[in-house]
Amino acid sequence: MIKFDKMQSNGNDFVMVDETQLLMPSSDIANFCVSMGARKIGVGCDLVTLYNSDAEMIRASFFNSDGSAAEICGNAACCLAMLMKIKNNCPSSILKTKNKTYELLVEGENTASVNFGCPDDGPVAGAVAHSMPQNLPVAGAVAHSMPQNLLEYLEGKCSGDRGDIFRKIGVYHISCLSVGNPHLVLLVKDMPSLEQAGVLGAFLEKLELFPQKINVSFAKKLSNNEIELLVFERAEGLTLACGSGAVAAVRTLFSGGFTTSTHVVVHQRGGSMTIRIEKKGNIILVSSAVLVFSGVYYPNGV
Repeated sequence: MIKFDKMQSNGNDFVMVDETQLLMPSSDIANFCVSMGARKIGVGCDLVTLYNSDAEMIRASFFNSDGSAAEICGNAACCLAMLMKIKNNCPSSILKTKNKTYELLVEGENTASVNFGCPDDGPVAGAVAHSMPQNLPVAGAVAHSMPQNLLEYLEGKCSGDRGDIFRKIGVYHISCLSVGNPHLVLLVKDMPSLEQAGVLGAFLEKLELFPQKINVSFAKKLSNNEIELLVFERAEGLTLACGSGAVAAVRTLFSGGFTTSTHVVVHQRGGSMTIRIEKKGNIILVSSAVLVFSGVYYPNGV
């Protein structure tokens, strides 16, 4: 039997498992996460988080519903911060993933933050730099190099109904960046419907430009310090909220000169979160973090 904690952040839900309980070969981990995360036959969640902690230090890995690994999940990281406060009485902690280290902090009764550091506007998903058309170099800051060409390139890829959606929502700026995981951010004049976002997101996610696939965000500026966001997550589809997507969207707006605010509220279907930009360039995600229930999971039944 496996003890777990079910948590959520703005409707983005997670199953948290102390991985020291998992007495199985590493090759079986992905399938275990698929079964446990299944909403009909398991506990059910958007993402399974496996962690082990030693006082204020956390090591974690994240698995999507199809068993694929995610580099980081902002909302899950906020929930980990809260879980460490509940279990270990640690209001602040350090999260180590395979590729990066993040500072976590509990900021309120049901609120926590993640310091994403300075996002990388350079190569996304490894081989992208080699598969990007020559007139669209990824080396350097994509958001500042040739955004118009990138816009034209992606619009050209969207034919038929996808092209109609692309033009109807008024995409006026695009950026590729990594905030620990890869994101494609589309700034739009009008938010797409869920159906439109699903069609366009599913297509852009798997473009040959992104060999490891990519998260696709649709962002609409409401004011200098407020945006609306809809994210099509890699391997998950449309979600109620995405913390790293919020970070990527605000970074795109700020670096592109579309906002001057260093404190932006991001509204998503599941709720709102805040992005703070520090003077030294670090970006902080502040989001909800709620323990829903704890329980025991029997992988093979009782």
